[in-house]
Amino acid sequence: MNTHRLFLFTNPILFTLSIAITLILTLIGAISLPFSKTMYIHTGYYFILGLVITYVFILIFEWRNIGPHANQFWAKNWQGALFAFCISSLIFISVPTRHRVLNDELHLLSVAKTMTLEQKVQRDKEVWKQNPEFLPSPRIDKRPILFPFFISLLHTILGYQLSNIFIVNYLSLCGFLFGLYCFLRRYLARTWCMAALLLVVAQPIIPLCATSGGLETCNLAFIMLSFLSLRYFLDTPSTSRLQLLILHLLLLANIQYASALFLILILGVIGLMGHIKKPLLQQPSLIPITSLFLLPLIWQRIIMLQTIDSNFPTGTTASAFGLKYLVQNTALLPEYFFDLTAKAGGLAGIINIIGTIALVLLISRFLWTTRSLPKDLLTLIIAIITPLSVISFLVLLYYGGINNHPMNARLYLLWVITLSVSPIILAKILLPELHRHGAIILLFSAILFLFYHPVATTDPLFHKGKYVKEFEFLCDFWKKRPLKNNLIIYRNSPDIDPLLNDAISIQTARKWKTLILKQHKQNMYNNIYVIQRFSCSTGIPYKKDILDNKFSLATLAEKKIYDDICFRIAIVK
Repeated sequence: MNTHRLFLFTNPILFTLSIAITLILTLIGAISLPFSKTMYIHTGYYFILGLVITYVFILIFEWRNIGPHANQFWAKNWQGALFAFCISSLIFISVPTRHRVLNDELHLLSVAKTMTLEQKVQRDKEVWKQNPEFLPSPRIDKRPILFPFFISLLHTILGYQLSNIFIVNYLSLCGFLFGLYCFLRRYLARTWCMAALLLVVAQPIIPLCATSGGLETCNLAFIMLSFLSLRYFLDTPSTSRLQLLILHLLLLANIQYASALFLILILGVIGLMGHIKKPLLQQPSLIPITSLFLLPLIWQRIIMLQTIDSNFPTGTTASAFGLKYLVQNTALLPEYFFDLTAKAGGLAGIINIIGTIALVLLISRFLWTTRSLPKDLLTLIIAIITPLSVISFLVLLYYGGINNHPMNARLYLLWVITLSVSPIILAKILLPELHRHGAIILLFSAILFLFYHPVATTDPLFHKGKYVKEFEFLCDFWKKRPLKNNLIIYRNSPDIDPLLNDAISIQTARKWKTLILKQHKQNMYNNIYVIQRFSCSTGIPYKKDILDNKFSLATLAEKKIYDDICFRIAIVK
């Protein structure tokens, strides 16, 4: 199919107009924070929807464009798709799905909720629809919005349920593993590619992230799609392939904080190495308007740079990075990466030791043979190494909160994947005679997978956290009760927001006690629940959990969460 029949835009005019609009709206947003917030909240959903629709349209067009080559692709890679599906299914069957990093995952679910119900990009701190005098307190989340957008799509298709977040991650894991297989398949035999996949998922942190409600696995899937699209463009540079690459990178940029660097650095590398020729940009395409899809991300970054975040040392996003953290984080690397039991951070020590040696040898060989490599292969390697290196350095500069906390191991996913794949690639280069004995390599990888996978199935890293236990207790409780038309009073009201109920803090409940009790008598809610932490030894609620004596409570469930901290769910009688 000819691109000229599809895209009739005049590139120079459209490109200039698109860039001008992007710059003007960015400048206005930088000057006026209320403008950035209003535009982000009310238009962010539609920008992302437009980006996804454009991507699907271009993907279908390109798939039709390659014609017979599509059949060749599936003939070569169908085993990889089946293998990725089987591994992903095994992981989701054997590893419990649970919310492991609540601060991230519940906020993502809350944003997905407002996207589904209101087509807005925000999360609610407190919701009290039955009180018209109560002013809502929406918050703008600091995480990019494509992942919650995918959750909202499933809410729309399958119905609203919190488990949709795990379906997104299951599909993401399948996509990531299949993408990695396809990328390696050009250079390795089928069994060697399968061995590489087994080494990757043998790292316990990979299954643990995949079976959580975090965005990391989705990010990995789009990284692999971007790498495949990059190679596809370098094989035969064309306008249609370039716009497909740009769209993959735009989608990736809207998943995780640092992923925008892939867009900047990959396009920068292929541009500097002369692969983006002027004629490519002069052909009719959608490339000129792609800068507009960056606006939600730009507005969000402007807002975050001017917003206080108590998670960081001085309350600002800028304070999240510093040279002083480089020393702290580097000192922790041996504890994370070379723990043979993988119980410190979910990273497989044996694989990482072998992988580190292999990676050093691969880098040495690359530097030694750089001049003899074909230009497209050299560009591919540099375009991949550059963002990975920059992001890895930024991770070492990042303030991770509590030192050596298991959740910090999520920051090193790109590292462990690189270390897991490196021994396979090195063996192929240095020991080509082993290429016929892929079954041996596959068996070795399977043994390591079986050795380390029990760490993921028992989940020693995350399930002991008091907040995780607390939320799981709540979810188990709510499975047996009506999900809607309740009022929930809880000190962490944002954690309850995804449950589709009115949720207010205990502090708010103290202030509006008269109205709440009046609404209770008028049966405006199915039930009014009060959730409190209390001392297991004394039975007295903690200071932040004390409610007015006018509330008559009947305990429905209790559980010890941590040391002397117990958890109580009661109903207003």
